[in-house]
Amino acid sequence: MKKGIKIVLAMVLVSLLVLGACVKEVPVPGPAGPAGEAGAAGEAGAAGEAGAAGAAGAKGETGAAAPSEPEAVEQIVLTFAHFTALDSAEQTRIYAPWAHRIETETDGLIQIDFVLTDSLFSILDVWPALRMGIVDITLVAPSLSPGAFKLWWAIGLPGMGWPSVEAMDAITWQLYEEFPEFAAELDPVHPLIVYSELMILFTKEEVKTVEDMEGLKLSFYSELSEQFFSNLGAVPTYVVNYEAPLAGQQGILDGLGHSWGPYSGMRYGEAFPYALNVDVGSTILMYAMNNDTWDSLGTVIQDQLTGTIEGYEASRFWGRYLFDLAYEGILDQIDQGIFPADFIKGVYTPPAEEMARFASIGGGPIYDTLVPGLDAEGYPASAFYNRAIELIAEWDLPPISAWPEHPDWPYPEGAFYVD
Repeated sequence: MKKGIKIVLAMVLVSLLVLGACVKEVPVPGPAGPAGEAGAAGEAGAAGEAGAAGAAGAKGETGAAAPSEPEAVEQIVLTFAHFTALDSAEQTRIYAPWAHRIETETDGLIQIDFVLTDSLFSILDVWPALRMGIVDITLVAPSLSPGAFKLWWAIGLPGMGWPSVEAMDAITWQLYEEFPEFAAELDPVHPLIVYSELMILFTKEEVKTVEDMEGLKLSFYSELSEQFFSNLGAVPTYVVNYEAPLAGQQGILDGLGHSWGPYSGMRYGEAFPYALNVDVGSTILMYAMNNDTWDSLGTVIQDQLTGTIEGYEASRFWGRYLFDLAYEGILDQIDQGIFPADFIKGVYTPPAEEMARFASIGGGPIYDTLVPGLDAEGYPASAFYNRAIELIAEWDLPPISAWPEHPDWPYPEGAFYVD
């Protein structure tokens, strides 16, 4: 792990589970603001009109007071819980640099400590755990919280035509800002970034046509993928992602729907080395912060983070550097000998006619049921879906560049994997 990032693989202190954040003192250089003003470290103001920064009790119009000793401020330690290994590509390429950016933007006032979600709570308890403050930052996933989210599903339909995951994350953030009904589903927490996955199919044997799907036992990540597979004649067979390779080797699975992002971390290539580039349904996710934690940071820190590691641009960055470049990163790992040459045996993209068949047969019935059903429940699902289609058609932005380098920035632009 590069310098500047502290990765903690340990059980979180009991007190952290209750409070959601712990603090420790760090020295900070301490010039205070002018007399009568709150602001920089230190409380003293200069009396009269002297105003020497950091001086207590300067009188009349005399000169500056003697320098004060640096004052200690409380460093904020936030827990970030996620599902993948702490030595995975996701950790080294996105989570750790993102944490480093937070620490740098706040001059070390905030420190991010990583923990594995499974060490704290069940994967199905993520949503209540975040709202209760058991962790400060973690994943918000409709598929893990049945009934808690509605509109999200309307833009996760198979075959929507997303040009990239970067575009999907940016457009989803824009929809979050445009549709109050969408934002209302996230009211209990503070969204930080959109973290989506454009699902394709990984299989033991090569699949090229709709007919090849018949009878395949396929694991799925969301209800939409489950319905998509069923409509195409496959047999949906749910297996937890990290157990999928073993299930494939044991003959329980023939494949699964997921994305290139976790392909190496989950070692899917050990059982499912063939990829079919067909949109089997997107999973729209967000990483979010506990509301009380966000409020406790204060407006100064919030302003520092807004628009850098939080929001539209940060969502674009995650989409590109975690998912859009993931395939190239895996090929690089194969070239380095980290994985064998047959870790990816083939990647097939069907011609337009066959792609349309996958979309109409697999995805058409889902749209016909889901979107009108949500409209009938009072959700603006049709308007939401149609606006997403408009934004997809309008998307013409070039890929986002890497974040600006800091003096100790350890992550080279374009390198998906970090030594």
